[in-house]
Amino acid sequence: LFIYGNKFFTCLKDYYKITGYPMLLPRYVFGNWWSRNITYNDESINKLINDFKEHNIPISAILLNNTWSKNSFTFNKELFNPFNLINNLHSNNIRLGLSINPFNGFTKEEEYYDYLKQYLIPNDKGIIPFMLDSRSIDAYLKIMIHPLDNIGIDFYNIDYSENLKYLAILKHYQSLDKTRYTRGLIYGYNTNIMAHRYGINYYGNSIVSWDSIKEIAKINCDSTNIGISYLSYDIGGFNKGIEDAELYTRFIQLGVFCPILKLNSDSGKYYKRYPWLWGIKTIEIAKLYLNLRHKIIPYLYSESYRYHKLGVPIIQPLYYQYPNIYDDELYSLEYYFGSQFFISPIVKHKDYIMNRTIQHFFIPEGVWYDFTTGKKFPGGRKYVSFFRDEDYPVFVKAGAIIPMSLDIDNNNTSVPNNLEIQIFPGKNNIYNLYEDDGISNNYLNGDYLITNIEYNYLPNNYTVIIRPVEGKPNIIPKFRNYKIVFRNTKKSESVISYLNNTKIEN
Repeated sequence: LFIYGNKFFTCLKDYYKITGYPMLLPRYVFGNWWSRNITYNDESINKLINDFKEHNIPISAILLNNTWSKNSFTFNKELFNPFNLINNLHSNNIRLGLSINPFNGFTKEEEYYDYLKQYLIPNDKGIIPFMLDSRSIDAYLKIMIHPLDNIGIDFYNIDYSENLKYLAILKHYQSLDKTRYTRGLIYGYNTNIMAHRYGINYYGNSIVSWDSIKEIAKINCDSTNIGISYLSYDIGGFNKGIEDAELYTRFIQLGVFCPILKLNSDSGKYYKRYPWLWGIKTIEIAKLYLNLRHKIIPYLYSESYRYHKLGVPIIQPLYYQYPNIYDDELYSLEYYFGSQFFISPIVKHKDYIMNRTIQHFFIPEGVWYDFTTGKKFPGGRKYVSFFRDEDYPVFVKAGAIIPMSLDIDNNNTSVPNNLEIQIFPGKNNIYNLYEDDGISNNYLNGDYLITNIEYNYLPNNYTVIIRPVEGKPNIIPKFRNYKIVFRNTKKSESVISYLNNTKIEN
């Protein structure tokens, strides 16, 4: 028993020292995901890609549910040509995940059934049961998983929840196996056993309702208490409930400011997860926020590195800094999103007479700005404000530095050639931008770059210095365009720029 009082971060860091630090996820996971519980095929996947492209909405990962296979580990060739599918997705910068469940056993429909039978014994029904002994796990990984790895499958959803202890063991070995050549991303239910170490934890199917949004906001905060930042929900709700444009909009907006954003729903023609099925206003709002999500990937990836390296949670509940608001219904769901953002999630429908959401929120000590409008909020006090459907309570602190990608065309989530850095006034700040290839384990051998963005603030004089401080400069493009956006600032009479010691003519 370790007792820390209100020293929450010290407690979490010691917990990571005992159990292991969180893994560094692949960069693409911080983009927009798509999943739906329907039977896709090559044609419908291609249409899906083109629909996202036509509506200028980026997507970085598709997770296929169990209908991709007749059993669980062999592509249904009546639906897919696996090589064409994977090449099509990868050429569009989209990663592919498959839902699997070895605990169902392996039937004769599996492509490598006869090979597996040489190592494991079928039962009287011809099904090879999966056991958690070393021989079964070794055969399962080498005969069933490695062939899928070899054709380019990027990650797996272990769709099993009956025995979480068994799932925890399998997650451990399958994640460890994956790291033989890349990062071992595994997606699945929270096992409650060092769950922060094994990729992304799935919360479970959610109902299409305002209660689900409120529950997501609460679980976001509470999961930090057990060391988890990578928690995934069904943004928009999975099933039941009633589809509503305002509800869908608030789901999307909250999802943008969660570590993982996965649009997902059950089958059925009335579940409108495709943004382009809504009215013009809802489409434009969804497009705005889903594009913003891909723009802030440089920020999210840097924050994920801090989580991996230092054990600093991506989501930090407000009650860590202000324990007295833990039971306050108005403010207990607020949280810091990384080191620069602060979120007050909207969890209720608007006042239909005013056509606005009446939002009560508390702003922490210091000076904060509305990220969209730039409105200034002195901290340490409570506010009431009115938000339109397109607005969301997202705040940044004085001196905030937000690195954003301008390369989101064609679903690009890699290290950007064009980087926008938004800087808010009022305080000196330093932000460390972390970059690597986003997929391999080469960063463990020093193949990464940390770029120091230093902002020095004076009321009439701003200085920004961008310089590499650790790692290898060849990680980023040889030539990169930087767009520095000074928010809440009058137009300057003069700007002086230097590249190293050489003055650049403006």
